[in-house]
Amino acid sequence: MNGIPSISQWIQDNIIPLILILIAAIVLWKGKSGDISRVVTIVACGLIGLIWLGLANTGAGEAIGEWVANMLRG
Repeated sequence: MNGIPSISQWIQDNIIPLILILIAAIVLWKGKSGDISRVVTIVACGLIGLIWLGLANTGAGEAIGEWVANMLRG
């Protein structure tokens, strides 16, 4: 098994392209039926959720909070 990555490692390395391919496939599929507005809403909410989750897991929330506070202070 030397040199062969596990399934979980492969998914971690390729999660962003997989998500983008999935979004593109859904948009193309729904585009055929003319239901684009619902797809855009779902994708936007999903991306906001993923960004929020990423911020919570990396601990970057404090740095972003300081950045926003500094912008408001001037």
